[in-house]
Amino acid sequence: MSAQTTPPVGERETGLSASAATGGVITIALFIVLFFVGGFLNAEIPQPDAPLKEITD
Repeated sequence: MSAQTTPPVGERETGLSASAATGGVITIALFIVLFFVGGFLNAEIPQPDAPLKEITD
């Protein structure tokens, strides 16, 4: 039976798995899209100063 040793900190695998990295990228992309969509929906729509056609009774 061999003894298991923990490798030194400099030799440990510290990277994220591919699925975790992909999930993080997708999450960030969705936040960016929602940020712009929210800003677009909250933007004030400019109104003309005078109506294009006056309606008289």
